[in-house]
Amino acid sequence: MAHGLVQDPWAGKRVCTLDSGTREGEWQAYEEAFTTKVAEVGGVNYPPPEQGQPLSGSVGVETVLNADGTVASVDIRRTSGHAALDQAALRIVRMAAPFQPFTATMRSQTDLIRITRTFNFVRAGEPLRSQ
Repeated sequence: MAHGLVQDPWAGKRVCTLDSGTREGEWQAYEEAFTTKVAEVGGVNYPPPEQGQPLSGSVGVETVLNADGTVASVDIRRTSGHAALDQAALRIVRMAAPFQPFTATMRSQTDLIRITRTFNFVRAGEPLRSQ
């Protein structure tokens, strides 16, 4: 038995990866709807200042969604350097869930959607931006 091997939690599943460069019809619309919803929730739930200073920075986040729009996983792929900001990004994605269920066409092509985004927290009072 091998030690230290990490099993792929999505083994045997069809996973489609979307990002800001996705340009195919309903896939692009799905990614944009995800981003819009997260930005809206993030704008209302901006992380509180840390030691009196507004937090700002960019957080790389990977979210995997089930066909019903629920979150299968959400993870930091690139830290902002602020633990509070990184945790806020994860919390905001979870708060925005559930997302739209996959369309019939999407379900015929994939089991899970992986969305990678960079969320830019500019400063308190400004909306969360994504790229």
